[in-house]
Amino acid sequence: MRCWIISILLVLMGSSYIHSQQASDKVSYEGQTVTVVDLVANPRISVDSLRPVIEQRTGEAYSGSKVESTIAALRATGRFTAVKVDVKTDSGGLHITFTLEPALYFGVFDFPGASKGFSYTRLLQVIDIPTQTPYKQDVVAKAGDNLRNFFVSAGYFQAQVQPEPQLDEIHMLASVVFHINLGKRAKVGNVEVKGANPAETNRLLHATRSLRATAKGASLKPGKTYTPKRIESAIALMKQDLAKHQHLASKVHLDQSIYHHDTNHADLVIGTRPGPIVKVQNSHGFHFFAGSR
Repeated sequence: MRCWIISILLVLMGSSYIHSQQASDKVSYEGQTVTVVDLVANPRISVDSLRPVIEQRTGEAYSGSKVESTIAALRATGRFTAVKVDVKTDSGGLHITFTLEPALYFGVFDFPGASKGFSYTRLLQVIDIPTQTPYKQDVVAKAGDNLRNFFVSAGYFQAQVQPEPQLDEIHMLASVVFHINLGKRAKVGNVEVKGANPAETNRLLHATRSLRATAKGASLKPGKTYTPKRIESAIALMKQDLAKHQHLASKVHLDQSIYHHDTNHADLVIGTRPGPIVKVQNSHGFHFFAGSR
């Protein structure tokens, strides 16, 4: 009997602890500044007509009571089966999204015109639309911009992306076809190296135009195909050259690509920061010392 009573007490104490732990883990946004208030609904519904009932305003402090009042007012319209609220923290404050059910959610994505050169998984990463995301036109527009910027970074400076949403209101899904025309991949134009002295600049440029660079796929001779892998290999080759000349803590990076539409060539500006010269002498053991450039 005594053991049975102790067991019950332990269960109650554990339940009380879990409840208090959950309460302490609950995030409170009270008083924080609200920077964005979004209404997400079926695309056929004009959310602008619903904005007068929103009590939680942009630019004001977050209020739990105002959010609850807004939910009640939206439900009172009789047009929605449920109202979901999502609060995210942005750099400037809080982003509140009221999703009005039944809403459409993103379904399948397709990328005709790019599937041969890029994996489907990689393109999904680029558009960055998580599963169970409510459909919004501005999310589609941002995904299109992400794809365009990605293709430019891959050397397709003439790439065009045209999103085509396909709404399935029976299943409440919005699939999107991103029609893509990559155009011709650009060629490498002039290469400028900044940050190094004239002698080092000439040596680094020569390193990217040598037979070794060609063998490693790192050649930046004008007319070579513009690819991220080629540029990364050339940068690695420059770092090796600087290390060979005792600059062991050097920084090399692509600073800028300047595209010329008339020639479909992109000039490269590569920034360098050669580290101090580090010499090693072997006299009664190893001695390390750094010298200025």
